[in-house]
Amino acid sequence: MKYLGIAITLLVLTGAGLMIKNLNAEVITDLSGSSHFHDGKFVNDVPTSPNSLSKTLRIMWRFITEKRVDTEPKVALPMQNLTAETITALPAQGIHLVKLGHSSFLVKVEGEYWLLDPVFSERASPFGFMGPKRFQETPINLDDLPPIDRVLISHNHYDHLDKKTIKLLKSKVANFYVPLGVEGDLQRFGIQPEKIHSFDWWQSRLLNNTTIAFTPTQHFSGRGLGDANATLWGSWVIITPTQSVYFSGDSGYFDGFKAINDLSFYIKAGELRAIIGPNGAGKTTMMDIITGKTRPDTGDVIFRGDIDLTEMDEAHIANLGIGRKFQKPTVFENQTVFENLELALAGKRRVFESLFFKLSGQEADHIDEVLEKIALAEKRNWMAGNLSHGQKQWLEIGMLLMQEPDLLLVDEPAAGMTDAETMKTAELLKEIAKDHSVVVVEHDMEFVQALESRVTVLHEGHVLAEGSLETVQNNQQVIEVYLGR
Repeated sequence: MKYLGIAITLLVLTGAGLMIKNLNAEVITDLSGSSHFHDGKFVNDVPTSPNSLSKTLRIMWRFITEKRVDTEPKVALPMQNLTAETITALPAQGIHLVKLGHSSFLVKVEGEYWLLDPVFSERASPFGFMGPKRFQETPINLDDLPPIDRVLISHNHYDHLDKKTIKLLKSKVANFYVPLGVEGDLQRFGIQPEKIHSFDWWQSRLLNNTTIAFTPTQHFSGRGLGDANATLWGSWVIITPTQSVYFSGDSGYFDGFKAINDLSFYIKAGELRAIIGPNGAGKTTMMDIITGKTRPDTGDVIFRGDIDLTEMDEAHIANLGIGRKFQKPTVFENQTVFENLELALAGKRRVFESLFFKLSGQEADHIDEVLEKIALAEKRNWMAGNLSHGQKQWLEIGMLLMQEPDLLLVDEPAAGMTDAETMKTAELLKEIAKDHSVVVVEHDMEFVQALESRVTVLHEGHVLAEGSLETVQNNQQVIEVYLGR
């Protein structure tokens, strides 16, 4: 992915790592049909106190009269000016982003040209002579843009929906995608109704090989004193076969952002536990927190009864005896299987010890023991790069075992394996669990069944159900949010 223009403020994800509640792809034309529309107004999922007219007027008076300090950059923001030729030269594959200023982006999506919240006017205001003014020009003029396939609008505030820009784009844009109610704004700006597609939260649509979905934010809408929250607001998710982009628009913090939400569960010493759940359930974030890669806002992660892992960095946590295996195997492909395990031996790794290291008989025996356990004894002298995908997974598990951990965190070990390798991996993890605690995140239900372990189901950052696989499979809530999808 190539970035052009000013610094990018979008969240870009490789792969399909976002949870989309694909309810339907039909546009709701009657606003009262939306579950977020009450008494003539749209509302947030998390209730907020409405602003009275007097409070709104006080805010506007302060905005007009109060002197503001350090609200403009003292030097010009770094910017690369662009031409139509530069944009055209971007590869047709993938997602390429150009920031045009504030919340406006030009995006090349699988060869199509899209605009997100385009604002090309000098001011974000109903008036041309007052209101917030841009710091500098956009990196490309509106007239130099190629024909635009799609425009996505997050909400109708002036700094995200610009009447002058929309009117100038009228003949250049094929399709507009807007929150419920904003179709009325666009029609007043002169856009033909057949070009406008309105969305409620969690609606999605497939556009060629790209999916767009409109997702919630904690915000509000309005362009005057009498239309507060008369239209919906939100964020957009763009998903291609290889990449995804989340465009937030504007939002305050709310529970929808929580990757982990009051998550509590316990792993016993020597226990094998399977963690399942849909994408976005919090499985990876949970592992990130345990290993110190991510800090939780609140809560504790207690290890060995009295050690709070949230107070330690990743290196300290690893040295305590917690090993993590990621989904994609990471081995030294130009080293032999034996040498990979030798490199993973527990012990000091300072310069002096590394220069004068000599393998002891006890360490050699330990490597032989692990080779037998991971079924690679006969391939000890093979280059790791020549192993099958499943064998590389076993080798990396063996490298973790060389560290003699108390707890192993294993992320989707069965992904990409043959059926035979999958079953063999389940047997390996059950064998390892005799001497170590093992937590396995997995989507393959046959693999989870083969583990014969307790299963924890995560959903939206919290525990939805626990028990045997049969118990959770028969849980109605699990069926609705995961297994029944």
